[in-house]
Amino acid sequence: MRRFLSNPTKGLMYDSVTKALHLSKIFLWYEKDFVDYVTANNLGNSVLDYVILYAPAHIRADLETYKDQIKIEYLSYNWGINDILTSSKSLVHS
Repeated sequence: MRRFLSNPTKGLMYDSVTKALHLSKIFLWYEKDFVDYVTANNLGNSVLDYVILYAPAHIRADLETYKDQIKIEYLSYNWGINDILTSSKSLVHS
């Protein structure tokens, strides 16, 4: 998860000026799973609480400091990667 969130084109991008946190749409689609995890472990009750656990250190500090001001937005999801994976699997199994 740390590696995924370290990738600003796929996992997480943060604008420290506007306090906009851009996350993968996976966090939107599976929000309940991420919230359930932090809630069950008494670590919070939001996707932001989950992200804070795994965000790069220099971003994590800002997210913790400005938690109430963070505005979550979502990155565009690249569906093309699914096509590439499907094509490569069919070549292997041919």
